Amino acid sequence: AGPAAMRRLAMGGGKNPLALGVPYSAVEYRCGTTRRRRTRGVLEILCAIGLVVGWFHCGEVGNKMLPGEVGVLRAGLTQTFHRIRGGSHNRVELGGIPKEIADDYSEYEHYNSVLNSFKLYQNHMEEEISRRNRSYHKLSSVHKGYLPQGAQSLPSKLNVLKKLIRANKIFLDNTVEGLRPRTVKCGSPYVAEILSSAHPNATLSNATNCATVEPPGETSLPENIDKVVGTLHLLARDWSWKGEAERNQSYGAILQELLKRKPVTSENRNRQKVLIPGVGLARLMFDCCMLGYNTEGNEFSYQLLLATNFILNGGLRKEQFAIFPWIDNPSNHITSASMMEPFWIPDVDMAEMIQTAKDKSTSCNPPMMSMTGGEFVKIYSKPRQTEQWDAVISCFFLDAAPNPIEYIETIYQLLKPGGIWINFGPLTYHWQTGSVEDDSRFGETLELTLEEILHVSSNIGFRCVNGPFWQECTYASSATSMQPTFYNATIFTLQK
Repeated sequence: AGPAAMRRLAMGGGKNPLALGVPYSAVEYRCGTTRRRRTRGVLEILCAIGLVVGWFHCGEVGNKMLPGEVGVLRAGLTQTFHRIRGGSHNRVELGGIPKEIADDYSEYEHYNSVLNSFKLYQNHMEEEISRRNRSYHKLSSVHKGYLPQGAQSLPSKLNVLKKLIRANKIFLDNTVEGLRPRTVKCGSPYVAEILSSAHPNATLSNATNCATVEPPGETSLPENIDKVVGTLHLLARDWSWKGEAERNQSYGAILQELLKRKPVTSENRNRQKVLIPGVGLARLMFDCCMLGYNTEGNEFSYQLLLATNFILNGGLRKEQFAIFPWIDNPSNHITSASMMEPFWIPDVDMAEMIQTAKDKSTSCNPPMMSMTGGEFVKIYSKPRQTEQWDAVISCFFLDAAPNPIEYIETIYQLLKPGGIWINFGPLTYHWQTGSVEDDSRFGETLELTLEEILHVSSNIGFRCVNGPFWQECTYASSATSMQPTFYNATIFTLQK
């Protein structure tokens, strides 16, 4: 793939030119207990995992500088990549297949499943519309007569919903435009034959020089479709003006505390390093960078990584896309209009905000922002990360850990002496219920109370400098929903 393909990938199909430096990075990652070190091009890995780093001005990649014009948002790559599906769960062990190739198959099968989930969104949603339509036609004529008629009738409403589904599909198609399914490079045709025979639905390409197998990717995994639907909800929260009130409940409180504890001055602008694990769609990261912090986000979800890539690197105009995030569920809506409410994204002019941040900075310390994809502990427990960060801010993150003590230990290790950790969110532990057969982490989950969290943090070496306080907040909910997702979240600040 040449520069044109790279540009399409980085810009999400946009027409604006993008200055790109394409260095090669040494990439280290783990497959269970196996560690490999390879040299790969930026394009290959970016395609493989949807990992994007937005660089402002000239961003350092590994030990190389990205050349280019000042103020252009770039696609780049951090030095470390860890498998999204890494660890001992979801393994593929095949007789006669090298373990690293089996791992590649498992990883790429998941990635291809994620791509399929974006592409199959419309089919999934229209099946629900068909179900509702069938239910309507089973009604007696008397019951049909009780319902609104004409343009307000249920059949008319379902036809409008089909159009809104297609509008969402346009956005999702743009999100994954240019991303192709991944194929496993097997080396020898013999290995490829064994791998493909073990997976009859896989596509074998037995070329002499490069035998490959393309995993089909699951097309019916409900959790993948649910994550695409959830991504639309989070886009409304993070990147629309209608989500601002909800963002202020959490992001606003975090950034206010960060500015108080680590104020930005003309001397330290863009020098204080802030890490945001579980960054989601990266709005908190973007806002933090615009305030004058050197910011890095970390995210595990492929769906969110791909959507973040498109939002930050897609060259989007302000309010370029309309999405309709609440049409997936007909329950708990007061009116049809509230269910069909449009959200225009993104709500900011990226180029204008970047220019404003540049104007406040010196040429020696331009605004910097980056992202890593993968599991938080595996990436940031490396010795090279020790005491490299001035602050860690986490939002709706701590309860995503199977063992929150590991997260707290890692955060403590990351921080410089005097560094702070600001945490916001509830303790709705994600791994509390589930089958160990699906994922080994369901058997490792540890649910701690807030009191125990603070006790553990103190024993590790933190001291509490603020809170805990309580903040009522919603999370990715329609403002007019009859059943919003509501939390009485906590916010606290700990110092190393």
